Amino acid sequence: AKSIGGQRLVTMFQPHRFSRTKALSREFGAAFDDAHRVVITDVYPASERPIPGITGQTVVDELVQHGHRGVAYEPDLQSVHRNIGNMLEAGDLVLSLGAGNIHEQLEILAGDLVIAEKLKAIVGEEGEVRLYEPLSNHTTLRVGGPAQFWVEPRTEQAFAELIRFCRDEHLPLFVIGRGSNLLVRDGGIRGVVAHPHGGDFEKIEVDGCEITAGAGAKLRQVAYAARAANLGGLEWMEGIPGTVGGGLRMNAGAMGSQTFEDVTRIRYLDAEGNSHVKNRNELEVFYRRFPLLERNFAVSATFCGHPAKRGEIDARLRETQEKRDNTQPVSKR
Repeated sequence: AKSIGGQRLVTMFQPHRFSRTKALSREFGAAFDDAHRVVITDVYPASERPIPGITGQTVVDELVQHGHRGVAYEPDLQSVHRNIGNMLEAGDLVLSLGAGNIHEQLEILAGDLVIAEKLKAIVGEEGEVRLYEPLSNHTTLRVGGPAQFWVEPRTEQAFAELIRFCRDEHLPLFVIGRGSNLLVRDGGIRGVVAHPHGGDFEKIEVDGCEITAGAGAKLRQVAYAARAANLGGLEWMEGIPGTVGGGLRMNAGAMGSQTFEDVTRIRYLDAEGNSHVKNRNELEVFYRRFPLLERNFAVSATFCGHPAKRGEIDARLRETQEKRDNTQPVSKR
């Protein structure tokens, strides 16, 4: 990797004028040897008429021919800051070059980096913050443009602070679980996309006939935790490729059962980041809809099973698996 003073150099370059790009393309091809990664935009015309065959790709081709292996062409100028931002690592130096309007992309990136640093301070070293993360990496359908800020809090406290920060900074906040069957537009999502993951959000604890699971735990993990404790009644969860939080949000169901038929209480954060616990009899629930989580955020849920023999549990798990395999296409589970 190329670097300057131990720092990786990441460069965005906007060629200026078609005639100049044509005349100096070979020189441009040899001018970025010290850059680890280079993103080339389209040509800033400066009132010149286009020259057939001369674009930003012309410069990219020269860099590749010169032996550079970290170059990309981005014809959409408004996407350059996202392209650069998503590849950045701690300590990188970003250089903007061009006589046109490329500086505007650097200004946007610099502003978002300031916010990203604040988000990182909230989630701590154990959490994760990434700029312009492709949401196609986080949906089972593998589609979706970038999240402006992708944030993974690991604790309830960090999640609460994140909610308050977004409120105070007027940043939109969208929470995603496993992204099962979630369609995200190519333009992505502006603001913070939070993915409560690991830590508090994947804990599963058994106490008698009750199982408390974090919002980030997979429903099928709850089913197998119940099996390990010889608790029946939750086998249907094996057939749902989602998390506890997603199951609560839409009152998910399978095999003739629904999430809230087995819930005894839930823990959630409100729009101010304050925590609450409510018992099932305090909750208004509908088919595939749970209004409370339309403006609030699940932290965990407690489910109630019943003592059962391991063989009976295994038989119901197999039944669920077979029905899923026979009626649903293969997907990531």
